[in-house]
Amino acid sequence: MKKILLGLFFVMFAMQVNAATYNLYNTQADAVNDQSVILSGSAVGDGDKTSFNSTSGTFERFLTVTPSTNTFTLGGGSPDIATTLTKLMIEGVTNVFGYTSFDNSSYSVTGSTSGTDLTLVGLLQEGTVYKIALDWTKTAGVVGSVDINVGAVPVPAAVWLFGSALMGLVGVSRRKSTAVAA
Repeated sequence: MKKILLGLFFVMFAMQVNAATYNLYNTQADAVNDQSVILSGSAVGDGDKTSFNSTSGTFERFLTVTPSTNTFTLGGGSPDIATTLTKLMIEGVTNVFGYTSFDNSSYSVTGSTSGTDLTLVGLLQEGTVYKIALDWTKTAGVVGSVDINVGAVPVPAAVWLFGSALMGLVGVSRRKSTAVAA
């Protein structure tokens, strides 16, 4: 019995729960028809280089998710100081956590500092195509870059600790019941 409980304990910590699968597409038609997936997995991302002469623009991708409900984190970033992220938008998400600056009418969070990432955390539903857009501005005459990353929010360590405590209690109660029976 001890070996089984110990084995289950190690298996529990070795596994990473992340059941969500995200699919990232170039166009809404690709997402609706589930074709030409750019990336698929528990965390996906894509980026773009900005033109030498451009001073502003929008980087867009389309996203689907399975299973039916999943908590996600969406991040928009720029690794260079010349590019400023002005808005990160995910169209169709109404449940976003912990952001007082989230605008429910435009599904967006705004920023204005160069080199700063914009992040959202919320819920996604299966069967919906989400439009992700990252607006940016930059200094003319330099090449910049922007990227979008989507990933599942990991299960907190407390869940694993609670599960191992329950397994321990089951083991203790079984030991007591066999001792009383004898």
